[in-house]
Amino acid sequence: MPPEAEELWGLFCFQRGALGAEVLQEDGTVYVVRHSFREAPDVAAWQADFARAFPAAPAPLRLTLHERPVEAWETSWRVHFSPLRVGRRLLVTPPWAPPDAGAEDAGAPGLPLLRIVIDPGQGFGTGWHASTALALEALEDALSDPAAPAAPPARLLDVGTGSGILAIAARLLGVAQAWALDVDPVALPEVVHNATLSGVDPAPRVLVGRPDCLRGSFPLVIANIVAEVLERHRDDLARLTAPGGCLILSGVLESERGRLIDAYMAAGLHLEHERRREGWVALRLRRT
Repeated sequence: MPPEAEELWGLFCFQRGALGAEVLQEDGTVYVVRHSFREAPDVAAWQADFARAFPAAPAPLRLTLHERPVEAWETSWRVHFSPLRVGRRLLVTPPWAPPDAGAEDAGAPGLPLLRIVIDPGQGFGTGWHASTALALEALEDALSDPAAPAAPPARLLDVGTGSGILAIAARLLGVAQAWALDVDPVALPEVVHNATLSGVDPAPRVLVGRPDCLRGSFPLVIANIVAEVLERHRDDLARLTAPGGCLILSGVLESERGRLIDAYMAAGLHLEHERRREGWVALRLRRT
């Protein structure tokens, strides 16, 4: 598939019961990704479903189906999830990695590494995808910006939390209380589990629903979701960001950047900072 189709197709597969994903080839022009399922999907029907769900998105160029032993398939992908340094002081690691794995790559001078332990399940977010890494870096930037208040904000809302990686990172970076929102109830116990593995207490408060189910506002809101969903929920994400507060958006392709910025400027936010990598963009917006 073309690189810009990878995240949407991955989301599409995980919503339909994918057990895991493995990137087999990534050369900047074509991604080859293998997803595993307990039952064989109807490939032709899925292609049609994807085209209907995302008519403006590029579709996979070719789909093939192979049968593999369940035991080997469910465990072999783990070798590809190793400790990963992100930003200046974040270390994302699976629970099976040794406690000191990755520690030899020290953080920024005078800053100890903060260990985020993610046990991969159905919730998206291990740090290896560019959109998640950008969101983590943008979050760390927002919480260490010299122009920001001296103390981290008291509350953060993580919309589309998936594995909970961003909410957990926020807690480790000093945010007192994190709320984690997702439409998938299956993912939410994973947030609590990963928070416990990461030594975060209290764990993020998990909620099932979309942004329109919440009232009040938060000084810091983050959402790592595809741009189409970010546009659809623009008004609620803007409303949930407190006046003067910060909204971080990731999961945005470079080709979608201008349209999304225009949409959020019309809702009363302005662009403060951005990060780019591998065709993806993370935006930090400030509500006036």
